[in-house]
Amino acid sequence: MATPEHLTDYATVLAANWDLLYPHRTTVERGFNRLEHWHGVANRYDKDTITYFGGVLLASTITTHRPRK
Repeated sequence: MATPEHLTDYATVLAANWDLLYPHRTTVERGFNRLEHWHGVANRYDKDTITYFGGVLLASTITTHRPRK
């Protein structure tokens, strides 16, 4: 069974750039974890796409610009 070309290319690029991408993995995971504290975003209460996207932008802006302890 042949694998699709786009999957093979993605795997090749990922393997070649793994050392560059892996250190940023925890940063991205921590960002998603901070967004999960906003229950409206985590549970997707807003069914409209624009409203949900606005909530994501608001939550990410506030968590990014809030002072650290």
